[in-house]
Amino acid sequence: MSKKIKVLHLIKSLGRGGAEKLIPETASVHDQNRFEFHCLYFYHQQENIVDELERAGIQVHLIPSGNLGLFFQVKKVSSFIKENNFDLIHAHLPWAGILARFVGLNLPIPIVYTEHNTWDRYNKVSYWGNRLTFKKQDLAIAVSNEVALSMQLNSIWDPYKRGGRLKIRVVQNGVNTEVFKKRETRSE
Repeated sequence: MSKKIKVLHLIKSLGRGGAEKLIPETASVHDQNRFEFHCLYFYHQQENIVDELERAGIQVHLIPSGNLGLFFQVKKVSSFIKENNFDLIHAHLPWAGILARFVGLNLPIPIVYTEHNTWDRYNKVSYWGNRLTFKKQDLAIAVSNEVALSMQLNSIWDPYKRGGRLKIRVVQNGVNTEVFKKRETRSE
């Protein structure tokens, strides 16, 4: 059997938001014989989805930090990635995306970033941090056409990735209706 591809999901916190819920939902439809999923987060909340991630086969890790403290975690995250031999970083939302891009300056690892919102909704620090580092990733995924347009319009003057054109792909986000079908069957 060939070596599993080790994917590290990077996200600021694991509260019950849409971006956070997307991680276990997508992991449950991937071939876990081919992929090994981990999730590294930084801000711990009492109400979180750690249990959902673990049930989906994702190993969960915490490096405690706040928003601005993430900039001081580049070395720790880089060491964590090297120690665990990850093959890919998949960052979600601006703070984790910015961190991943700084980590990527020192490590030869592909960086995928999923944008879950339009940029006009971010505070000034998130917006500018995202905008100034955006071209330092390999692939950006937008959860809708509107989000893709926002990324294209707000990318800094030179929207090129390392060694070539930055790729933006739209993967429509929606509700997994299978979850509700299972609940209906159980209640009948």
